[in-house]
Amino acid sequence: MKRFLLIIIIIITAIPIIGLAEQYRVSGSVLVEKVGDLYIYLVDEDQFPIPFTGIQERKIKLEEEKYQKITFSFSGIPEGHYGIRVFVDINYNGKLDRGLFGPSEPWGMSWKGEPKKGIPRFSDIAFQVDRDIEEILIDTRSDR
Repeated sequence: MKRFLLIIIIIITAIPIIGLAEQYRVSGSVLVEKVGDLYIYLVDEDQFPIPFTGIQERKIKLEEEKYQKITFSFSGIPEGHYGIRVFVDINYNGKLDRGLFGPSEPWGMSWKGEPKKGIPRFSDIAFQVDRDIEEILIDTRSDR
C-alpha cells in the first residue's frame, strides 16, 4: 500500500512539470506586391507534404497592389524543426494555383540560402527552434 501511495504522489507531482515544456515564438516578414489573401503556414516535417495546412496558420488580406513588408508571428511553439511556407491567393479560391511550370501565384518558403529549383523538401526550408526565432524573411515577389 505504501508503494502504491508513493507512485501516486510521484505521478501527481510530475504532472505540472510535464506541462512546463519550453515554448517559443517564431516571427518574421513576408515581402509581397500583389492584392489577395496572404496565407502563412508554420509546418513541421509531418505537416509539410500536406498542402494548405500547418501547425499554425495566418491569413492576412492584402488590399494594395504595391511592395509591402508584412510581419507575422507564431507563439507557443515547442522545441523542434519547423519551416514556413506562404502564398498570395490572388484569385481568392483558397489554394495555390499551379501552371505548367509550377505555381502561378506568388509564393515563398523559409529557404536555407537561395530558393531551390524543383520540388522543395522539408530539409530545404527547415530551421531549429530551441529559442525565440526572429527576422525570418520570405520573398514572394516575382522579380526575386
